[in-house]
Amino acid sequence: MKLQWIEYEKTPKVRNTAIIREPDKRQHKELRRWVGFGIVIVAVVLFSAWQNFELIQHGYRIEDLRKEHEIEKSKNQHLRLEIESLTSPEEVERIAREELNLVVPSQDQVIVLERVEMAPPPDTAIVATRR
Repeated sequence: MKLQWIEYEKTPKVRNTAIIREPDKRQHKELRRWVGFGIVIVAVVLFSAWQNFELIQHGYRIEDLRKEHEIEKSKNQHLRLEIESLTSPEEVERIAREELNLVVPSQDQVIVLERVEMAPPPDTAIVATRR
């Protein structure tokens, strides 16, 4: 058996810490450009989403206000009908008889007052004088 000698070369330890790599300005410029472009795209998408959200919220609010308006309109119509029914002469007479216990007066209890017109004041009014 024949022994072969293995030859190897021992490399000295190289310290790479002292090596400073110079940044690639072109690559940094392109990276800044893409980051800026990405920020603009994200801002546009967020602004668009915000506008869409606000539009939907306003739509819901308008629908709620329409429903509220219809309810109030219905209440208003109901109250107008109630006013009309309460101011009718028949209803006034019924309330007077049943709730207030009023009675229709007889002919001898009725006093008719004629309208008396006020005399106009005199042309010259005298005010108390001092002595």
